[in-house]
Amino acid sequence: MSTAAVSNGQDIREWRRMRAWELHQAGWSGKDIAAALAVSRGAVSGWLKRARAGGMAALRRRPAPGPRPKLATEQRAQLPDILAKGAEAYGFIGDVWTTARVVTVIKRIFGVRYHPAHVSRLVRQEGLSLQKPIRRASQRDEAQIAAWRAERSARPSSKAHDEDRTILFVDEAGFYLLPFVARTYAPRGRAPVLHTPLTRDHLAAISAITPDGRLFTHVQTEAFRGPAIVAFLRQLLRQVRGKLLVIWDGCPATHRTSIRTKASGICSSASSSRTAAARTWTSCAGSSAWPSAAFAAPPSGSSVASASAAMFTHRPRS
Repeated sequence: MSTAAVSNGQDIREWRRMRAWELHQAGWSGKDIAAALAVSRGAVSGWLKRARAGGMAALRRRPAPGPRPKLATEQRAQLPDILAKGAEAYGFIGDVWTTARVVTVIKRIFGVRYHPAHVSRLVRQEGLSLQKPIRRASQRDEAQIAAWRAERSARPSSKAHDEDRTILFVDEAGFYLLPFVARTYAPRGRAPVLHTPLTRDHLAAISAITPDGRLFTHVQTEAFRGPAIVAFLRQLLRQVRGKLLVIWDGCPATHRTSIRTKASGICSSASSSRTAAARTWTSCAGSSAWPSAAFAAPPSGSSVASASAAMFTHRPRS
């Protein structure tokens, strides 16, 4: 037999049958064919009989049909609807499915017992997969939540709306360029070791998003410090018209005095050099309007006020 027959996925026994028919058509006797293929003369006789009756197709390999499925196709199609009712509907404690529970339910409904390992394959064939559920309180009232969200989205923030400010939620994050380590197979008791170059190189990203979905993002290869944060705020003032209300988390960089000092000159540097208006930080800690510190607006007659003004609040990390 040639290696080509194996590489093409042809079964060796099928190749022998095909070869026997080819040799028979070439004028070989059954005895010579049996000797050449190292099989019995009875086997060659049976192959030739099959080929005369059904042609070459009768000599091809026919996979064994295997045992008859315990569940019919229509019964397997019912599994997604059965599991969609939840485990508690069938008397289990906790509304999660395990293979053992699925085995019990199939036995109860259809009178058929499967091994738990086979049940996992069975449910995957029906479009189900093992997933981590989302935890939600059982006391949730979805109708009330939807009504509350609709009301809140239609109602503008009173302070920001009164002062005609655009709300911007700002946050920063770092992404290390390290390889993702996944699970792999290894001998028991011997943890596999992946030799990869470790580096502190990373990407830093800072973004701002408005309630209506406008997103502003800047990415750099260094961590965001004072000058970069101030530069991003300056870009926000250029991209968004009018006054801003920037809501930040408790990042230490945003609380530094140097950052506040540099940020106080953003609008002044963007305006005309003839403008002498300045911004100062005022404490609003005791005010119920804003939870932390804020920029005080410049005089109403200055060009800075007419161009853009910013108010910054800091929301502590939870």
